[in-house]
This record gives sequence, C-alpha cells and structure tokens, in this order.
Amino acid sequence: MKSAVTLVFVLFLTSLFPSCSNEDDAQVSEQLTGTWLVLGYQNDGSTSLDTPPDGTEEITISFDGSAFNGNTGRNNFSGSYSIENDFLSFPSINSTEVAESEWGTRFFNALNEAYNSTSQEYLLKFDIVQGQLIIEYQTGNTLVLRKI
Repeated sequence: MKSAVTLVFVLFLTSLFPSCSNEDDAQVSEQLTGTWLVLGYQNDGSTSLDTPPDGTEEITISFDGSAFNGNTGRNNFSGSYSIENDFLSFPSINSTEVAESEWGTRFFNALNEAYNSTSQEYLLKFDIVQGQLIIEYQTGNTLVLRKI
C-alpha cells in the first residue's frame, strides 16, 4: 500500500513539471506583449552597444498573442511566433522588400543568422532583463530592445 501511495505521489509531482513550464512561458509571453524599439547590437560579449547611425529610421517589433509585426522604417514584417523555455520561434517571417536602409538590412541579416535549417524556423534565444529584451541571434551576438 505504501509503495502505491509513493507511486501516485511521484506521478503527481511529475505531472506538475510541464505545467510549471507552461506557466513560466505564459508569464514571459505577457512580459513580451507590446511594442519594442531596437536600441542596438552587442557583439561577442562586448559591453558597448552599437547604436543606429543618426537619421536612421527606427526599427520596432510588436508581439501580441501568437503574432508579431514590425517596421524598419522602409519595410514591414510580420508572422507568428511561439515561446518555448527561453527561445522565440518564428516559423516564417513575411516582409515587404523596398530598398532597405543599412540599419534595416543589418536587422534582417541578424534574424537570418538565427535560421535553423533542420527545424526550418528562426530560433532566437531571449531574455527580458531590467526592461530590455535581449535576443541572441548568433552565439555571443545580441540584439537589444526596449519596450515603448
């Protein structure tokens, strides 16, 4: 009898772990919801931020539910996303293709660095730290955004 109770208890505890992860993902999704402004890039663990040149159009991205959309100043982009643990997953990114600025091109190139040909999606490790969204698009290279 005691082993049956222990087994039921272990099964109960095991069933809690996936729900904790889902709750964490839901909480992160709530923090992510809104519009974010690209502040710049940090490369290879540098503490300095490479910011946009003066006069460059702002790049923004908005997250809502399971959809995202944004603007580079010259082009719009959109798609769907999901959160799993500390990764953003974009199955695809749709965008317009008007002559892009250097800053906008750098943004799209960063996203392309995160494309995983095996899963055929963009996988971006991310974290929200002190009001900033930090997206790692390549090992050691991050995109830094703040909520507006």
